[in-house]
Amino acid sequence: MQEEFSRIIPLSDVGTSEITEEYTASADELETLAKRFHVVSIGFFKLQATVAYIRDGEYSLNGKISASVTDKSVISLEPVSYEVSDSFKTIFSKYTEETDDNFDIDSPDTEILESDEIDAGKIAAEYLALSLDPFPHKEGEVFEYKGQNSAESNNPFAELQKLKDDFEAQEK
Repeated sequence: MQEEFSRIIPLSDVGTSEITEEYTASADELETLAKRFHVVSIGFFKLQATVAYIRDGEYSLNGKISASVTDKSVISLEPVSYEVSDSFKTIFSKYTEETDDNFDIDSPDTEILESDEIDAGKIAAEYLALSLDPFPHKEGEVFEYKGQNSAESNNPFAELQKLKDDFEAQEK
């Protein structure tokens, strides 16, 4: 499968030191990423990636991403734009280690190193997805429920019955 934002860094370029690269998504990549993440559009997406040698068969990827995103407000369904900025660290290793049940949120993600290259763009796109606002809305927008205030309104079946009655009335 071809990734939407693939940026391959050959580990032979890293050697036993580190390299830093900067990448910007093309217009086609922005459009494809927007479709993948179900947002209206992505204005720009940038990645600064540093790949560093840790030991034989193990490398770290430190990344900083920034993006401009336009999505639909979950309240009004009107377009709302916002900026995304995040950083991440991922360890790529040929060594599999047994893990215990204790999860540490501050520890870097670990990926299996399956070849002699790292796709920094693929990892950055995953972090972009995690950085998107799950409930985008314009400043000051507030959801107001406009249901009945009677005891009947607490019954979800009463609301369904009302919808059914309204639908049947429209068909007549």
